[in-house]
Amino acid sequence: MKIHLLDADLHFPPVSAAGDHGLLAVGGDLSPARLMAAYEHG
Repeated sequence: MKIHLLDADLHFPPVSAAGDHGLLAVGGDLSPARLMAAYEHG
């Protein structure tokens, strides 16, 4: 299983890439733009 490291870019990996436990990515921040992008991508 690959865990993606989020950086300043607002790109999110596809939800289908999440492991069985649901972990998909780590890092990033809680800016409004990032939170909106996260909700838009599932």
